[in-house]
Amino acid sequence: MIGAVIIKHKLCLSDRETVAQIQETPYLQYFVGLPGYQMEPPFAPSLFVEIRKRMGATLFDDFHAAVVERIEKGPSDPKKRKDKARPADNDKAAEKAASNAASHGERSEGW
Repeated sequence: MIGAVIIKHKLCLSDRETVAQIQETPYLQYFVGLPGYQMEPPFAPSLFVEIRKRMGATLFDDFHAAVVERIEKGPSDPKKRKDKARPADNDKAAEKAASNAASHGERSEGW
């Protein structure tokens, strides 16, 4: 459902238009997590209304604002991600490997 909200916002669509676009477009079906292309509507447009009712207007608006903010912000900065090695780290690792190879009498050329 989060994918449908993103599509709805990015394409400026109504609830019905969002469902129709997802139904017609294999790429959007993939984006929302459907297992394969299907000709039927993936869900009723009233699902948006039901979710808004269950969450309450304030919570849904906060959720929608958070999704929109994240989309507009773009991908996260790779410098801030802990799982990405920085170039300086790669240089240090290469120097350490070369030092270890040299201390064991191995040639470090041709890596």
